[in-house]
Order: sequence, then structure tokens, then C-alpha cells
Amino acid sequence: MSQQLLKLPDALLLKVIYHLNLQELQQLGQTSRQFHELVYNNPRVWHQHVLFPPKDSRITDQFIRQLVPQITRHYGIHTLRLIQLPLTWQGYMYIFDQFAHSVDHIQLETTFTVLQDLVHHLTIFAANLAVIQQDNHIPITFRQYCIDASHYHQVLVDHSYLGESNVAQITRRFLSHSNKGTGGSRLSNLDDPPFERLRQWQVRCTDHPTDSKSGEGGDCIVQLESLVSFLSGSQLINNTPAAAAATITPIIASPSHTSASSPSSTPHIMAGQKRTQDKLDPSNRQRQRLVSPPRASSLYV
Repeated sequence: MSQQLLKLPDALLLKVIYHLNLQELQQLGQTSRQFHELVYNNPRVWHQHVLFPPKDSRITDQFIRQLVPQITRHYGIHTLRLIQLPLTWQGYMYIFDQFAHSVDHIQLETTFTVLQDLVHHLTIFAANLAVIQQDNHIPITFRQYCIDASHYHQVLVDHSYLGESNVAQITRRFLSHSNKGTGGSRLSNLDDPPFERLRQWQVRCTDHPTDSKSGEGGDCIVQLESLVSFLSGSQLINNTPAAAAATITPIIASPSHTSASSPSSTPHIMAGQKRTQDKLDPSNRQRQRLVSPPRASSLYV
């Protein structure tokens, strides 16, 4: 059957494949070498309406590790909606590894435990990037960190936790850097931030109240915001959905205070504008746009 389908023109096959869901795409890619290449090497197959269905219990860490690294890298994915998926911090880091270079909007809803784990590991990841940049070495990727997280924790131990006493203190240092830039030595912006195009970040804790930033859920969200700000190279500010398009100044050039807390009925939202020098002197990766985002599918809309 698959051999008969392969006799059809690629353009026609792609029109059919475009309307398959995530699991169907994976199953089709396993039927033959030709379909594997057609599915995973064609950017138009992978659009934001197929990645990832909300609350899908089948999207586990193992599923992500098997699927995501096979997808060809391109600049067509601008939005990631990661809504109540059964993933640990590792699953999210694998997703970030594949799509961080192109996304400008990430929406994340998960449990307090997973948010805590993300804060911990993104702190170690971000601190390692700071150390690597200072030593003029090649930056690590999210995937490299996942493979050997204990090694990168040891790097911080060897560097005396960047002058702090533990990972939690480094997290607070990123928070100070993002909000006011006071306390401790200054952190330098990353020359090549992994979230190079990120402008909007929404995060909601599904099992802890976030009506006050003094609560556990609110604290976790604020800490994540400061880390994502550092990893995007932009100062990102909490705001309501209506004000999500506000222009934000860079962290180093003009530190700014975070705005007032968002209402409890809505997720905390950050919106940021990339640094001016990124627009004037785009990196090679930014110039390698392979395809324009395809038209929206009726699937999962």
C-alpha cells in the first residue's frame, strides 16, 4: 500500500500529509525510508497546529526524544503551545532545543513540580552559558544539557557557583539581573541567546495558586520569567494579555522594573522586543529562513 502511495507526486502527498495529526505522522514515517524522508525532511509538514495537541497523554518524554530530533530545523514554527502535557523538565528542554531558534511565542501550562524543576535546570543551563561565554568556548545546547545534566552542575561547583552558595542563590541573581540589576556582580548579556526571536512568554501553574507573587506558584513563575529573559537577550515584563505587545528595553542597556502583577484569572505574560543590534546585524542562523510559515490547518484549531 505504501509503495502505491509513493507513486503519487510529492506535492499531492504533502497536501494529504499536512492534515495528519502528530501520532499519525510518526506512524507514517515508520512505514518506509521514503516516507520517513518525506515526513521528517519537509518543513511544511511541521507547523504549529500539529505541535503539540493540548492535554495529549501520549506526548511523553520518550515520545519527544524519539520524534523531535528527527524533525528538520526550519524557521516556520513561531508559536509553541505546551498545554498540560505529561512531560518532565527534560521533555520541555528537548522541545526547546529543536525550536528555540525560531519561536517568538511560547505558552506553557504545567504543574508546580515541573515548573520548579524547570527553574532549577534552566538556572544551571543559563549559568553554564555565562561561564562558557566568559571562557570564549562554544555554547552548549538544551539537548547537550539533558544528556549530562550532572556534569553541568559540577561545572558550577568548580566555578564556586559564580560567587554564590548554591543553585537557588544563582536563580535569585538572575532575578535581580532581570528586574533591577542590583546586588552581586553584573551578568553580561549572551552574545548568542538560544531564544533569539522570543518576544512573548506565557506560563500558568495548573495546581498552585498564582494570585500573589509572594506565593509558591507566583514565585516560580517570576523566576522562570527572569531566566527566559536572560536566555532571550531581552528584558521581558509581566503584563496582562491586553498589554502583551508593550515594547521592552534590553537588560543591560536600560534595566527596568517589572510591572504590576497580572490578575489571578489570567496567566502571567511577558512580551519583549529583541535587541536593536540583533535587528541591524542578524546572525547567520537568522538569515537561513527555509520556508515561510504554511497556511493554517483546520486540525487542532
